[in-house]
Amino acid sequence: MASPASPREITQEAARRSLIAISRSVPAAGEALNIKLPDGGMANGHDDGGAEKYRSKLISISNLSPDGQPTPCPPKDHTAAA
Repeated sequence: MASPASPREITQEAARRSLIAISRSVPAAGEALNIKLPDGGMANGHDDGGAEKYRSKLISISNLSPDGQPTPCPPKDHTAAA
């Protein structure tokens, strides 16, 4: 009668099978990921029209903001004696 496999061998076999399953589910290095985001954009950076739209909107808002413009310094009073 054959002896049952040791718990360590079972654990190593389970780990091996898990790693094989993971390696089959992960795309190869360099492959593009096509993940659709909730806002309709693509996560791989190819379809970033939405991001560009928001970026330009934020830039235009910051250009209108008075906080974005430095306040001019008052002229020095040269008539005061030192």
